[in-house]
Amino acid sequence: MTETTETTRLTADVVALSDRGGVPHVLLIRRGWPPYTGMWALPGGHIDAGETAEDAARRELAEETGLHAEDLTLVGVWADPGRDPRGRYASWVYRTHLYDLPTPTAGDDAAAAEWVPAAAALAEGLAFDHSAILRAALVPQAVLTELTELTGVLDEIDHPGDINISDVDARLFGTAVDADGTEIAWTATITVTPTR
Repeated sequence: MTETTETTRLTADVVALSDRGGVPHVLLIRRGWPPYTGMWALPGGHIDAGETAEDAARRELAEETGLHAEDLTLVGVWADPGRDPRGRYASWVYRTHLYDLPTPTAGDDAAAAEWVPAAAALAEGLAFDHSAILRAALVPQAVLTELTELTGVLDEIDHPGDINISDVDARLFGTAVDADGTEIAWTATITVTPTR
């Protein structure tokens, strides 16, 4: 019997989303090194020894774009053979929403960093399998429509508070008054994860 060994490298990537005028934008870096030199890619890189995947995602986002994410949500793990021409890579992919399109600054091995309309990024194509990752991280319009309809139902509840629906999730904020008259502030987040 022939024994085959394969080294797998661990990486973490970030799908940072925002919107401008209702148009979803994704934060991309222009690769400064092979493979895929000059192509757009998601910010990310190797997980260091002793580092969690989430910590690596935060670090890589900061190193390559100068931006910081408060909340990261795991989208999934991509580990198919052949996804990287350098060898076997398994990548933990996280999604975050950064409001108001904060200005990125390219750093580390990124030649550029900027917000790109998600549809334009998908039309142009991204390095590695990052187009497929971006598609998985975006919430489909049909789901956003259903969440918008949900807000109509929530408006009928006493003190529904503010409702914010983005391309990432729906955040609901409100207040309620307890039986003893104490006002309670509440927050709920609906996170949409594609199951296809």
